[in-house]
Amino acid sequence: MFPTIKVGILLRFRHNLSPWVLLLLSMPIVGAQLSHHYQLIDLDVPLNRSNPNKEKFTLKYKMFRGFFDPNSADSPILLCVCGQQNLRECYAKMQILEEFAPRLDAAIVYMEHRFYGEDKMPTIKFDSIESLAHLNVIEALEDIRSVVDDVAQKLAIWGQTPINRTVVVGEDYAGALALWLNLQKDKMPPKITWAASPSPLLLISLGHENKSLAAIPSFDQHLTDLMANFGCDERSLRAIFQWMDETARGEGQNGQNEGLDTVTGVLHYFNGIREKDKDPIGTVKEMALLWLRKFASERNAANFVEEKAKLVWPLEELCESISKASDGKAKATAFGQFIVLNEPTAKMGQIDYRMALDGSADKDRWTAKMFQQCTQMPLQICASGVPKDAFYKQCPGGEKQRLTERCEHELAAIGFNETESQLIKWDFVADTFGFDLNSVRNLIITFDQFDPLATINSLDPTNSNKTADQIPFRSDSSRHFYVFPSIGLSTRARELDVPNSCDPMALKQARTQIIDIFQCLVHPDKCLFKSDQWPFPLAEQDRQSFASNHSHECQKRLWHYYPWASYNGNSEPAPNSSAGSDASGRGRAVGWTFWMGIVAMLATAIQIYK
Repeated sequence: MFPTIKVGILLRFRHNLSPWVLLLLSMPIVGAQLSHHYQLIDLDVPLNRSNPNKEKFTLKYKMFRGFFDPNSADSPILLCVCGQQNLRECYAKMQILEEFAPRLDAAIVYMEHRFYGEDKMPTIKFDSIESLAHLNVIEALEDIRSVVDDVAQKLAIWGQTPINRTVVVGEDYAGALALWLNLQKDKMPPKITWAASPSPLLLISLGHENKSLAAIPSFDQHLTDLMANFGCDERSLRAIFQWMDETARGEGQNGQNEGLDTVTGVLHYFNGIREKDKDPIGTVKEMALLWLRKFASERNAANFVEEKAKLVWPLEELCESISKASDGKAKATAFGQFIVLNEPTAKMGQIDYRMALDGSADKDRWTAKMFQQCTQMPLQICASGVPKDAFYKQCPGGEKQRLTERCEHELAAIGFNETESQLIKWDFVADTFGFDLNSVRNLIITFDQFDPLATINSLDPTNSNKTADQIPFRSDSSRHFYVFPSIGLSTRARELDVPNSCDPMALKQARTQIIDIFQCLVHPDKCLFKSDQWPFPLAEQDRQSFASNHSHECQKRLWHYYPWASYNGNSEPAPNSSAGSDASGRGRAVGWTFWMGIVAMLATAIQIYK
């Protein structure tokens, strides 16, 4: 309605208002996108909790309490972990939480991940492996727990009932953290109730829980062995770190950071680097970590001997080149060239570094690496069977097999032998749920016997002679997590608000399901579903209701009736339409505001010209 009033003012008084007033009235209404007032909070957290000096940095989060019920001990926190983006970008993607919060009487919190957003990092030198010790997933998980504690304390100070239910939500890598935090309850005192994410964590059954990785050397020892075996001396590595660190911090004339430009130029070959990132700390950090990633990707000399023939530039030649290079810049250049020739997966992402630099040799490091490297791609990059909805993606020939083989190689690299690798059930999801990961549905709900991790008992020696249907499932009601899956190479927050069906009834049902799940997460005693009904929906009629044709008309219907399906940043234009619109005319109102703004600016220009 407000845009209509604006249009009326512009038309009625266009001859009497000054050009600047006309221009002001013509500006788009952006306040609707930030409809609630969030409190921005700075929280000092330790940089490295294992370091006695406890150096700290400032982590930012923002909170909205407008829906929170101060008189209810069940009112939850919906805590969104933002991952590799700032708070504003995170809010834009996960604003849908504001739809869930009123139904749950929930407070909403968005928190930054360390090293991303606007957090204030201390000056860290990247001249040694030891100085990178804080770049591990455990620290990120502890940051989440610190925010949970701080939110609870602030609610108590403000006279509100301390929270006792926290649902951690995330997308992509942050979603993995959310689920992983829930899986860490045996190691960390529980501070969250549930985790929800579009990222599937270990949807293949790996049965690694009883697997001891104690024999795998520590990262430092592994790197030292590699340097000794292949002629890469530690001084060369440190020289590269030192050059990147000092050069990136150097300033040129007029205060311009020419040194950082030099670093990004020399390491232009690194496909995974955000070249436009002008934060010297972040840039140097990622350069150094991609350097380490190559050496952390394999575990012993035998693997390297086997792989040497596949390298365009043998590893020994790399070590010889960086050792003979005259200075840090030359050494860094040599490694950059090696990467572009021999590491096609370098561009796969920037989040491996936290996982590769854990420094420990336990299942957590292994789990993290496996999550990033293998558990998503083979199961999500391609759809099997016939197209079933408008978001179907045909798998290129041999792509799934190629990725599966790559993951098998990754397993071997971290210590799994051929026999152990055979325990991996690549079709576990399809076999368990009755349809593959890319079938038409909007969510996977892991619950008791439907939990992919429940099959860890398959490694129990007492079950060695039993068939799969004879092995008992592990039931652990405290560890359930909920996954909103994606179709495509990577998972995104879009699964929380973009369905993968063009059936209007299915869309409505999916929207209701997601909200119902959140309600069940927060109020399990009031949950309307029972365990024998999960995962939901499984009934044949429900499955059929999700079926739709892969047609242009289907997509038009999707965009027209469900504009939230293109919510926040879908770069694909709506078919035959410049903007989506819902039944209330919300999309049309924004369109009128935009076009009347254009008219007003033209009127302003005419008046100024006169």
